[in-house]
Amino acid sequence: MHRAEEAASLFHSLARAEETHGDALARLYLKLVQRKLPRGFPDSEIPGDGTDRMEGGLTVAECLAWARGKPPGEALELAMSLEVNSYDLYLTMHRLARDEEAREVFFALAEEEKLHLERLTRAFEATLG
Repeated sequence: MHRAEEAASLFHSLARAEETHGDALARLYLKLVQRKLPRGFPDSEIPGDGTDRMEGGLTVAECLAWARGKPPGEALELAMSLEVNSYDLYLTMHRLARDEEAREVFFALAEEEKLHLERLTRAFEATLG
């Protein structure tokens, strides 16, 4: 498989993993708030313009526009920085959460982000030759 195809496959895999993170956060929200999910969750609960956002707060459109024409290594570097931000965020939330189930969810999500970072790092190192 060509390196660009390998990077694309990795990004698709990570996007699917992020969907499971959203599911975990939705279940946690239901438990803690004890009301049904609002229409458009989670975007409806996040202040902003309603634009699809990725880890790190960037919009999907911004990332796609930036990545267009870039070599895979540069896209991998951006993805690695986003994963580090998410890892740090989930660890902070784990530390600050008072609910034990919330702490467990945030810790598990942090661990998954760490695994994502490891996968991205291996892919990045492969681009270096």
